[in-house]
Amino acid sequence: MPYDPQKDNAEMLKIYGQEVKPHPALPDRAVLLLRARLVLEEALEFVDACGCAAVISDSKVGTIHDRIEVVDIGTEPNLIEYADACGDQLVVTYGALNAAGIQVEPLWAEILRSNKSKRWPHCGVCDKELKVIDGKFFHHADGPDNGHFILAEDVTWRVHKRADGKVLKPPTYSPPDIQTVLVKQIPHLMEK
Repeated sequence: MPYDPQKDNAEMLKIYGQEVKPHPALPDRAVLLLRARLVLEEALEFVDACGCAAVISDSKVGTIHDRIEVVDIGTEPNLIEYADACGDQLVVTYGALNAAGIQVEPLWAEILRSNKSKRWPHCGVCDKELKVIDGKFFHHADGPDNGHFILAEDVTWRVHKRADGKVLKPPTYSPPDIQTVLVKQIPHLMEK
């Protein structure tokens, strides 16, 4: 049987009597609430399987997702629960996409393109970070504040990370164009 998780999920949703939209559109509030709860539940099960906990910090300012931290609580991780949680996250994520009529392949391609742009330009000779001006890569000639630049002949790409391993976005980062992906999936908008 070929691997087609979105199609398989759509068939399962239909068996369960749940709507699968043919084109991108948000589902009603009740379905949105269900999908949000399912995604959060499976994400929290994954956190548990890692031997961690999600806690809300009162010390940070911002929205709730800015204040949720995942901390290591010393509980033994569980590989079986880890795999189960990952699989369940796929199920609820494909379910959320199907409930909104969003085809995942072009969405995935655009997000992957964007994520691959999270590399920083460095000099291939001295490895210093380069400045980008009008799409060209430059060294600072005598220091970063003197305003003199030398065109870089050899560019290599490096990944910069936070202390916890999260990849940082460079000035050259290109965010995903989700709107274009979705518009291409709506037939009456493509005709215009």
